[in-house]
Amino acid sequence: MEQELKVIIYGAGNYCRERISTIPNEWNVIAIADKDSNKWGKTIESHIIIDPREIHCYEYDVIIIFALLYGREIMKELQKMGIDTWRIIQGAKYHCAWDRSLYYADLTEKYKKICSCNSWFEDRKSDNKKLLYVLIGYKDFLWEDVLERVKLFCPKDIDVCLLSSGRYDDRLSSISKQNNWSYFATDINNILYAQNLMMASFPEKEYIYKMDEDVYVTENCFNKMFNCFNRVCKNGEMNVGYVTPMIPLNSSSYIFLEEFGLVEEYKKMFKRNLYYGGDISSPEIRTDSEFSRFYWSIDNIDKLNLKAENNGMNKFRVIAGRHAICFILFSREFFNSMGGFDLGELEGIGYDWKDGDEFQIMQHCINFGYYGLMTLDSVCGHFCYSKQEKDMIVFRRENPYYFEIIRD
Repeated sequence: MEQELKVIIYGAGNYCRERISTIPNEWNVIAIADKDSNKWGKTIESHIIIDPREIHCYEYDVIIIFALLYGREIMKELQKMGIDTWRIIQGAKYHCAWDRSLYYADLTEKYKKICSCNSWFEDRKSDNKKLLYVLIGYKDFLWEDVLERVKLFCPKDIDVCLLSSGRYDDRLSSISKQNNWSYFATDINNILYAQNLMMASFPEKEYIYKMDEDVYVTENCFNKMFNCFNRVCKNGEMNVGYVTPMIPLNSSSYIFLEEFGLVEEYKKMFKRNLYYGGDISSPEIRTDSEFSRFYWSIDNIDKLNLKAENNGMNKFRVIAGRHAICFILFSREFFNSMGGFDLGELEGIGYDWKDGDEFQIMQHCINFGYYGLMTLDSVCGHFCYSKQEKDMIVFRRENPYYFEIIRD
């Protein structure tokens, strides 16, 4: 028998009555929830209408909101009830689809996949309100460098979780155990699935640092990011989507170049005036290792961080345009307001530029008035883009000074 998707529909109004006959055969509708007590116990198409407070009594895969209005408000109510964000679907976004059946079929396949996903969670979390998760599993040649820096520079009030998408790795499990970190892994290699599932396992965390396995963190970077986030939020002048340190090799590298007075040197080196937009406006930055060598050859990453600390204390800049999210801080409120990550394509690992996690964060900021901030008192390193790895491995071996840990 083909796998069914066990669904609770939220909303017993006209939209539900008009659309319920179009739902896919694979949906096994368990119940329909609605806050209107006058509807409780009645049925729509033989489906019982229940009090939303009874949802926890049912075994279900997802909750699909059938409401053209107030969908975001309903999502927040369900989140407050403790329902995993990734299980809540805004059904109304399919309302205007030219062929709704195709969209519903796509939605069904995505959620059947995530609901059948196997995951492993080695839980060592504490009562801390902050979490660092490291997307890791495919660049083991960097693990010693990168994880040693996490051990040295991640404050004790931040829980750490190593997150592997598409594999369980005994080495990472052992590293996590040695450092009293949590470890989370999924058998499906898609970082959108993996991050949604992992976030559901840490519902108590209010502030989340997301980091890729090729990022070199530096001293005090975590506190500087948090202080910037907290200071701007308390000031109340803008809604903060995420905070990042200066990262030289990045789509927002123009800020680093300006703050360190390197714009003219960059233009001369690469014989170009264009320096805004990084790899977004200049895709060759992702492939030509001359760019990664240029940034890493400026100075040791810890010395760059110390210079930033001396020059940029309590300063930040709003990021114009898209930012590569290899190392960011965001809040639980922001993640919940997104509804988690949309699951994107069934195939692929979730990095795609047009619907990956980075694109979704940027799009949510644009659509709902959040801002990305770069704190100017911290510099961290991004090793390189994937097509530059071969050259950069040689560069690192021949130039260890730029990568080694130097503490003030």
